[in-house]
Amino acid sequence: MDDTPNKAPPSKKGKAPEEETSEETETPAKVQPAEELLNIEIIPGSPDKTTRIGSHLGEEAKKEITLCLRRKGDIFSWTPQDLEGIDPQLVDSTSGCELLSMMDASQGYHQIMLAPEDRKKVSFITSEGTFCYVAMPFGLKNAGATYQRLVDKIFLLG
Repeated sequence: MDDTPNKAPPSKKGKAPEEETSEETETPAKVQPAEELLNIEIIPGSPDKTTRIGSHLGEEAKKEITLCLRRKGDIFSWTPQDLEGIDPQLVDSTSGCELLSMMDASQGYHQIMLAPEDRKKVSFITSEGTFCYVAMPFGLKNAGATYQRLVDKIFLLG
């Protein structure tokens, strides 16, 4: 039996819809906010722990949002070590990336490897010969559930 993998289509990096490209340099242009933003300290006295809110809000709305964010300040993660249950290597591996798209997530779908003893169970015959998958194919039952379980494990949802 041939263990030749089913070839995946070539990877293409996607662009976010709001991302624009400068025609002269072919590099992504910075997207500007739709309005002026105000910096607010989530934790008073910690200038490095801030967020921004819209400046068009009324004074009462600004106070309510600020109060809510400060009450819930403990749910924010300021460093990779604050992300409980997420492997710091996962954070480090994405640290140079400007944009992570759904394309990146879908590429992981093809990286669920089949155990060598299970490859015979998903073999198929063509006029070219007998082949078997080495990674879980889209049409295989529970492939979506397996992928979701792995994603849940990464983000501690399950």
